This record gives sequence, C-alpha cells and structure tokens, in this order.
Amino acid sequence: MLGDFSRQARVLLATATVGVAMGAATSMHGCTSVVYDSNPEGVPLPADEKPDFASRTVLNLLAGSIAWASERHPPPAGAADDGWFAINLPEGVTREQYIEVATQIGDRATPVTPETEHLPTYHIGWVWMRGDHARVDVFRPVYSLTRPGGQVVYQAITLHFTRRFSAWRVEQTQPWDPGVVTVPPLYYMPPPEAEEGAESPTDETVPTSGTAPEAVSDAP
Repeated sequence: MLGDFSRQARVLLATATVGVAMGAATSMHGCTSVVYDSNPEGVPLPADEKPDFASRTVLNLLAGSIAWASERHPPPAGAADDGWFAINLPEGVTREQYIEVATQIGDRATPVTPETEHLPTYHIGWVWMRGDHARVDVFRPVYSLTRPGGQVVYQAITLHFTRRFSAWRVEQTQPWDPGVVTVPPLYYMPPPEAEEGAESPTDETVPTSGTAPEAVSDAP
C-alpha cells in the first residue's frame, strides 16, 4: 500500500513540476509522450497513453537510466561473473531494441533471459516522458542488504531527466527505501523468430554460472 501511495505521489509531482514547461515543450517538440508502469495495481494509464518504445529517443532514455545506476552502483568487485550484469526492460521492447539498449550501456550489459537472470540485474519499472522532460524508476541491487535465503534486495531510484541538444541529462534523483516500490517482473528478451522449416532457432551466447557471455548479438 505504501508503494502505491508513493507511486501516485510521484505521478502527481511529475505532472505538477513540469506542467508549465510542458506548454512550451509541446509547442516546440510536438506531443511526444511515453507512459509505462510495471505495476498492474499502480495508477491507471489514460486510454490514449500507450507505451511506445520504437523511438530512438526513448531507447536512449532507457539506456541512460541503467547506465547511470550501474556506473554509480556497480556489481560487487571480484564476483564470479566478472562484472557482467543483466538488464530488465519494459514489456513490449523487441529483441532488437533489447540488444541495442544493452550495447549502448556497455560491453558487460546483457539482456535478461532464463540463462542470464542469475546475474546482478538492473530493472526499469516506470517511465514518463513528454517533450524534453522525463522521469524513470530504475532499480539497482543492494548487496549490503540481504533477505533470508540470500534473496537480493533492490532499491528504486527515480531519475529526473532533461533533454538538452538531443542528450538526456540527470538533473535530480530521488532514492526510495528498499521495498517501498515493487520490483518489476522479469520480461525476458524475446527469442529470435524461428524460420519456417528450421529445427530450432540459434540464440546468442548467454552466461552460465561463473561464465560471462561472449557477446550480445544476433549473429548465428
């Protein structure tokens, strides 16, 4: 219940703080907008606000959010996975978009799949963007805290972005206490489409326990 209240407060805050700037932004840049909420019990989305992750601007926003979190809160040094980590993007992102975002983040980021979900994972849980303003919830693992059984604890951080000269910049951050905001469910990178008559699709190399993936690509 606390998580739902915080989410509603953040939506209202985002609307109020950029409402004035929105008038100028929409007149200059059109009415580009993205609203995504990973929590099905969160604030209902307007019928005309459909998630659209086809825009390169939006993909840059997703990549920038996880890059910010993974650079400031990296996986533990000396871990068996040698710094590799998985990224969990919003439902609806395509295979190609997943790979593009992972490539932008860095050479040790890989899309989450059943084979990579054991890696340290950074999640995107809430996305709001219109004009040159955006808010994103990014979740980072907190390895200094653990639950019984060794379950990883996650912390949500709301990043406040402003776009300047086609680049997103983090202007403000709002960290939340672990557990306040629900961690998004895993949305695995979609598998490659099976060709007609093929026995099984060929996927990219993925890590097994203690082994880092060789690459993130669609090459057979």
